Amino acid sequence: MEAARETARQAALEGIRTAGEKDWRALNEWLKLTFPEYRQAGAKVEVNTNAQAGVGIVCTEEQCMRLIALRERIRAGRGGEQQS
Repeated sequence: MEAARETARQAALEGIRTAGEKDWRALNEWLKLTFPEYRQAGAKVEVNTNAQAGVGIVCTEEQCMRLIALRERIRAGRGGEQQS
């Protein structure tokens, strides 16, 4: 029974890792399940993306600041209402 449980656990971890190829959040969960140091309260996985030449989204500093402000309003529970 113990061997079967371990086989099932390994299969589940592999499924999460494979899902991570399309969604970084799956890899975040895989890290938490696989490595104890990622389970600590407050432990965070930082995800950074870099736009490559000819690929990605480019915005001005002003647009970037507006997006950051919008994100903060959403986090504060005010949603995406427009401010005048």
